[in-house]
Amino acid sequence: MKTGRTIQEVGAEILRQSQAKEDYLVNTNSIVMENWDGRPMLHLKGENGLDLIEPLEIQRTAHRQIGDYLGIPRKYYERMMDSDVGLLSCNVNRWFQLEPEQRELVLLRFAQQLKLREIAQITGLPLRTVQSRLRAALKTLKMQLEKEDWR
Repeated sequence: MKTGRTIQEVGAEILRQSQAKEDYLVNTNSIVMENWDGRPMLHLKGENGLDLIEPLEIQRTAHRQIGDYLGIPRKYYERMMDSDVGLLSCNVNRWFQLEPEQRELVLLRFAQQLKLREIAQITGLPLRTVQSRLRAALKTLKMQLEKEDWR
């Protein structure tokens, strides 16, 4: 007969795991990924630029969720994570700085390679609004690249 954990041991383990897990609901503009000894860590920054909590280690599941949320193809995300954490952090941080609506437009335009009229139909936005928001998103990305001196 197989033996396993007692009900008390299972209960204690569930309690331990529930205390170890925390969920945070934050604006992506306050999230910064940084390279700590070759490992990506997340920081939650306040308006003053200071950490709101201790840096968080990112588990594999969270990496998949971040990549999916930002629309970064999984193979590319994993390759950056394995070979160049600095590049991964730089890419993720750029996307975090865009507003969700801007990210959606950039992904539709460049990842899905849709025409502006198609994006307007999908989003229900006027064509001129799509154009101006996409232009603003690209300007934001360009400013971030220049700030980090990426040419």
